[in-house]
Amino acid sequence: YRDIKKFGMKIPDDISIVGYDDIMLSPIFDMPLTTVHQPIKEIGKNSIKLMLNLMSNGKKKEPEIIKLKPSMMVRESTKLKVIK
Repeated sequence: YRDIKKFGMKIPDDISIVGYDDIMLSPIFDMPLTTVHQPIKEIGKNSIKLMLNLMSNGKKKEPEIIKLKPSMMVRESTKLKVIK
């Protein structure tokens, strides 16, 4: 944000900023950051489930593919419009 201001640019008028992981500070910046939110709780639950399954079963298994859907948290750092 500081460097963009140094160049005389304005967020989101001249440039949009998008982050990833939706850290806790994202919504509380002076200009709240648009970011990709990952389902951290679901990632953790699935990781533990897979690990416990491997530990209790002890057998080599086929790799399991788990797909989780991220979401976009649109905030003031972009002019992005969400299309549903």
